[in-house]
Amino acid sequence: YIESYLGKKDFDNFLIPSFYAASTKDSTANASVNLNDNILTIKGVKEFSLSDSLNTQIYPRDGIVKIGKNRNFTFNGKLISKNFRFRGSNFEFDYEKFQVKMNKIDSITFIPQKLYGKANATEVGGNLRYDDSGIIYINRPDNKSGRIKTPEYPRLSVKAGITVPFDQPERAGGVYPAGAVYFKVPTIDKDSLNSKDLDFAGTFYGGGLVPDFKERLISMPDNSLGFVHKSTGNEKLTLYGTKSNITYKELKMDNKGLHAEGEFNHLKANFKATDLVIYPDSLVAYGKTGAVEEGSIGQTYFPKVTIKDFNLKWIPKEDSLYVFNEKKAPFEIFNESTKLTGQLIARSSGLLANGFVKRPDSEITSAQIKFEQNTVLAKNALVKVGPNLPAAKPVLMSYNVDFSLNSKTNIAKFNLPKSTDLADTNTLYLPYSAYKTSIASAEWDILKKTITMKGPVGTSTFTSLVPEQEGLSYNGSGATYDLASMALNITGVPYIDVVDSRLRPAKGAVFVKKDGDLQKFVGAKLEVDSISAYHVLSDANIKIISKNSYQGDAKYRYINALGDTTLLKINQFDILENKEAGLGKVKGFYTSAKSIITEKDKFFVTPKMQFRGEITLVAGDPNLSLDGGIRPFIKKR
Repeated sequence: YIESYLGKKDFDNFLIPSFYAASTKDSTANASVNLNDNILTIKGVKEFSLSDSLNTQIYPRDGIVKIGKNRNFTFNGKLISKNFRFRGSNFEFDYEKFQVKMNKIDSITFIPQKLYGKANATEVGGNLRYDDSGIIYINRPDNKSGRIKTPEYPRLSVKAGITVPFDQPERAGGVYPAGAVYFKVPTIDKDSLNSKDLDFAGTFYGGGLVPDFKERLISMPDNSLGFVHKSTGNEKLTLYGTKSNITYKELKMDNKGLHAEGEFNHLKANFKATDLVIYPDSLVAYGKTGAVEEGSIGQTYFPKVTIKDFNLKWIPKEDSLYVFNEKKAPFEIFNESTKLTGQLIARSSGLLANGFVKRPDSEITSAQIKFEQNTVLAKNALVKVGPNLPAAKPVLMSYNVDFSLNSKTNIAKFNLPKSTDLADTNTLYLPYSAYKTSIASAEWDILKKTITMKGPVGTSTFTSLVPEQEGLSYNGSGATYDLASMALNITGVPYIDVVDSRLRPAKGAVFVKKDGDLQKFVGAKLEVDSISAYHVLSDANIKIISKNSYQGDAKYRYINALGDTTLLKINQFDILENKEAGLGKVKGFYTSAKSIITEKDKFFVTPKMQFRGEITLVAGDPNLSLDGGIRPFIKKR
């Protein structure tokens, strides 16, 4: 006792307090001894100290401690050694060896040294998985009292090691699958638990996200378990089993997930990322600069692209890299004269986009854009052609068209899909001509400033957008639009229905000037009454004013009783209202045409009867109406 008091001999200060209320049902309230095995069972134990000097306490979960030979005991519950907490069942304390064997480990947690003793400090390591038992060496067997300072104690030994999954909800939302992405420590022999944070050598298994690598499991600044994997130089870490990779200085795993700052390389694109996170299904990154290098991978071409202030998401299983501009600034493509605002999509099949393409001479809006060598392709696109857009009115505008523009040949092509779910969207609009057309295809020669259109006459309509022309519309098989003069020359026009008449243009040509003004038709054929064509006029010089109005002159071939023909000049067309009988409502309009006959015209209705006056023809009536006088020519006997 004296030597212990003088520090020359080891001793212990081992006291187990029991707080157990007496009961008539339990006569051995605080403790009992089993005479068969000499086990002393103490109940009502809340906590007791195992080593004051090492700040080690035991908290039995069920309040029971069973003491056997030579002060060895067992318990279920928690052992605390300063900032470490060991929880489990069937913990065996060996007095002589001054150690605790943890036969079943539920968890080993710790409070990082920098947070220990601070309010609201949380424990780390609750998700570690233990494959076998472990031992805590409290102190040297000859130093139970702690009379000698031994900083290497307590010491932890788990020969079978531990598995650390990264599937916690607080770690990137729990997206990393436990059986695929984890850290494996093969064996643990860790000393100085009271003065050092957890630091275990092992292997990170990336689950196919990145290759597996050796590293040390440590406590991260955000109070999670993770690692900092430092690059040895310019090594490239491949991603998801592909050729895509990152170069980095430090790859970290913490509550944010698996992340780094570095350069991401995919296909012909590279991005300098200030923040890059690798998830099981995707990679997300942010940064200031990026680029697509011009060149080909196999048969697939990628144009040059300049990228600033980006955020991106790469989904390997979809073969899709989506790139956005954080400040909604455009991507510069080709020679920087082509700018894209929206989403850039890189795939092994090429460079795609969803958004708005701006060129000096045109604008393209589409969810299906593709950039090929010198070419922009767009499906179901809204295309506007013209300089100084959007300040100026476009010279051509199209909805729901398939569009291609080759900057090398300076040729752009429009193709209207054969079908659509949207009404009146397969259309080319010519705002300065105030016309629209459903023609199947068009070709824009950028240098010549012309647009040439072609299509089946049966489905290619040209419709006036001038309100005063009342929806005037007709078919044609082609057209040429001069962007400089805004003149529209339509060809292959079989006829134009106006009022109740049918005009057949000479050579099928229609000339539309600015604001929908139709040039006067010369030498046309006019059928008055488009249904029955009772009256056919030739050499018609007609000015179409609207769908329900026209004026001009023409020639009418009159055949008399003997079959002789005379050309009558029709010099007056009247468009009259067709009113519903008794109600006065206008049902429509009809054509009445007049020819003024003078004596000088020498017009004979029969060989001996000369007529002068007015001849009127009315659509729908096969007969002519004569209002005037007859002068008979009779031979004298």
